[in-house]
Amino acid sequence: MTQSSATSPIDQTKHSKHIVLSLVLCGLVGAAWVFAPHPVIGLVVALLPIGVLVVLSQTFWLVTLFIVFSFFRIHEVFPVLYPLKIPLMLSAGALAALIWHTVFSQKLRLYWHPTYFWLLVFWGLVIIGIPFASNKGVAISMFTGNYVKIIIMTLAVSWLITSSKELSRFSFAIVIAGLIVGCKALSNSINGIGLVEGSRVTIGRSFGSMLGDPNDLALVLMFPLAFTVATATTRGVGIPMRLLAAATSIVLFFAVLATQSRGGLLGSLAVFGVFGWRFIQSKVLFFSLGFFGAVVLYAVAGISSRSSGGQPSRDR
Repeated sequence: MTQSSATSPIDQTKHSKHIVLSLVLCGLVGAAWVFAPHPVIGLVVALLPIGVLVVLSQTFWLVTLFIVFSFFRIHEVFPVLYPLKIPLMLSAGALAALIWHTVFSQKLRLYWHPTYFWLLVFWGLVIIGIPFASNKGVAISMFTGNYVKIIIMTLAVSWLITSSKELSRFSFAIVIAGLIVGCKALSNSINGIGLVEGSRVTIGRSFGSMLGDPNDLALVLMFPLAFTVATATTRGVGIPMRLLAAATSIVLFFAVLATQSRGGLLGSLAVFGVFGWRFIQSKVLFFSLGFFGAVVLYAVAGISSRSSGGQPSRDR
């Protein structure tokens, strides 16, 4: 039985569609070059389909990286990344992927959990507080520019992380981000870069970074500190990951001390206290260690020498 060499009508239709698609893409590249004569335009158009596939297939990492860059301000820790507008690109890709998988592909299953009620109550209080703010313009700007993203990403993370594997990956990303910010803070403290009041460490203070305030930096460091202590003390986690988390918690703890933030100091005590309550059987020993640790940390942190609070030091 011989095979006919003639192409079928179905194959001809497919070939016609490919030819039309190729001509359309070439026309788009040509039109783009007319308005923006730059060789990079062709490369961008060529890589655009691959970028769309990456966005749709890696929604979890897009959302995770957006949270990491937005909360930890990695692009401000390394100013060379600032002009790239990485958080903006990640947010656009993450929101597009979330809309696609929620509305069209329906791979993202939305569900209701009782804890969302308290989130809605909190968000409602924030929204009600906007018209009563002393500066309504700033309040509205902060809400539309930042808080809406926080609301969306809070729900997105809760809907995306549905397995222990994804939770492990998210925890790993938080630990690594905390290690980066903590090491940068300690490096600035050792080298005397961007210090406030002569001793309080900051990051990116020269170009107006959010981390340029020691209290805000301490708040950012609190989040990964809780993750690292939890990871280091959780059974079932691999030894390498527990060692990395333990080392990162030490770095973060000393970075918080370098900020000389009273809130950061109390936050560190709260984090260690929560996990100490689980592991120390004798509550008398627990409260004794807590009191002694608070006194020692207050002395070591050098809060009393701050010019903005506490008793001034003798050399002032």
